[in-house]
Amino acid sequence: RPGPTSVKPSAGVPVAPAVAPTGHAASGSGAVPVTPPAVVPPVAEVTDTTVLQKVIRPDHVAHYLDGGYDWVAGLVHRLDDVGDLRTPARIVPALGLDYAGSPFSPGDEDVHVIRWEVVRRGLVRPDPAAGGTVPAFRMGSRRLPHGAEMFRIDRHEDETFVAVYDADTRGWIRTGEAG
Repeated sequence: RPGPTSVKPSAGVPVAPAVAPTGHAASGSGAVPVTPPAVVPPVAEVTDTTVLQKVIRPDHVAHYLDGGYDWVAGLVHRLDDVGDLRTPARIVPALGLDYAGSPFSPGDEDVHVIRWEVVRRGLVRPDPAAGGTVPAFRMGSRRLPHGAEMFRIDRHEDETFVAVYDADTRGWIRTGEAG
């Protein structure tokens, strides 16, 4: 009687080679090296003190600053994971923002980002399917908290504090206006 691992292949159906205990595929004329499966890194976590960062589309910057827009959604990253990415040439590919039709390019003069401390960490979920080389998280649309900050990061590694969000007035206070 056949056991649970004795399966007869159907005609024309490819069958994977058996793997010998030495890490080589068994074959009639000798052992063939087998590539081990990729190791999946542990899922990154968000805590109550995590600072998140969202790269803002160039055409949305004025909407935030001049229109008082205060919502954020989609892919975000922990500042601890992206803090060393100090130019558009490093930020855009590392975060997977160089896809076809993207408003971002590694050759951009600058990018704008918004940073804020997590308010409800349960609304921020790991997104292992996101492009890029750093852990990404996805969050549904929500208002930014009081004190969220916008920065401009340029190709010369200069980071400029642009504005802070004031939830009381529901608007952005530019650094020149802060007192």
